[in-house]
Amino acid sequence: MALSITIDDRRALRALERQLDQVAKNVGRELERANISVQRATFTESKRAITDTYNLPQNRVAGPLSVRTAANRRGFVVSGNPTPITFVSYRARALTRGGVQVAIFKGKAKVIRKGFKAPSPQGTDLFWIRTGEAPRRMTRGRYDGKFREPIRPLTGPSVADHLNNRSVRGRIERFYFTRMNRELLARINRLQRNRT
Repeated sequence: MALSITIDDRRALRALERQLDQVAKNVGRELERANISVQRATFTESKRAITDTYNLPQNRVAGPLSVRTAANRRGFVVSGNPTPITFVSYRARALTRGGVQVAIFKGKAKVIRKGFKAPSPQGTDLFWIRTGEAPRRMTRGRYDGKFREPIRPLTGPSVADHLNNRSVRGRIERFYFTRMNRELLARINRLQRNRT
């Protein structure tokens, strides 16, 4: 004759069900808090990813950079201003024998022989290069009335260009997924501990 044992602990199952209901009520709030926390951390990591690759200070990157919640409320959109950044921000320097030395990428300096440093119309010093176009008559400044070759400011990539860099973009994406998973697990575990 076979012996059968039935284990039926309805009280334990009901207690577990009540516990899971309590956790479920707070999951939405915890998801929102996790999103806010990860969004702030993603902004900081985005600045670090850019400044670890490009020769820029973090405060120069922070202004044109933004991290906002995506339209579908799942994840974030990291975007940057497309305005090019002048060589001054890339810590360029004028060489004594002429030319400009700049390192757009960290550790990769290059020299632009025809570049020079001069004040902008606003009075701040910028680095310039002649355009190669035909000379034109100047209408203001110390060369007013004289024919001079046009110049343009020397600029490097914008923050939008930085975000298009494969290594920068990959680092931000990896950080987001790792941080979001860790944050959600920690918050769910905390909810479960508090409800036991």
